[in-house]
Amino acid sequence: MSALSVESSQEILRRVLQALAAAQPAAVAVRLCTRVAEGPAGVRGLLNPVPRPAAAPADESTLPAPFREEGLRTLPALRLGQELQVVISAPVGGHLHLFNLGCTGDARRMLPRPGEPAPHLEAGRSFLASPAAGQTWVEKGPVNGFPERVLAIVTAQARSVPLSSLHPSWSDAAYSRGFGTPVVDSLVSAWPVTEWSWGLAEAAVETS
Repeated sequence: MSALSVESSQEILRRVLQALAAAQPAAVAVRLCTRVAEGPAGVRGLLNPVPRPAAAPADESTLPAPFREEGLRTLPALRLGQELQVVISAPVGGHLHLFNLGCTGDARRMLPRPGEPAPHLEAGRSFLASPAAGQTWVEKGPVNGFPERVLAIVTAQARSVPLSSLHPSWSDAAYSRGFGTPVVDSLVSAWPVTEWSWGLAEAAVETS
């Protein structure tokens, strides 16, 4: 079986997102941030063309000051080599599962880390996600006209949300090697809507 083209993989990503949107409207707010200068003012929100869910403002009191929405400016794109951090809030608390739907067309788990439980979100309170304490994700590209997307799934129960819940051939090593089928079966979208919620953010990628 030959590897899927980037265009074919991106079409599968779009169809997965369409399946989630058909199941219920996005309710989880996802904000992408990057550092553009050193110091306290060095973090800025990224331009997010995905409409944000219409929800009450989240409590940001526990966020470090540079990540609070007030006073942030937007940027046109995420540049290669820049840090990427993610701020999440949801109107209903639960367990956070974070995925990167990349510009390469690949889908990868960001959180929870292997062997760890999913982070717990408090209802209406912003949460700063990171790969590990004091670390950030880094944008590696490529620059090919497709955006970086970050998908958040919040579950009411502490249940597992593997990649195969979004697409059956994403389980695993086979998809990461480029194998897959153009069949979309978003299993999460079949769960009762009271058991999960979702949100999305995306950013264009450009060279530094």
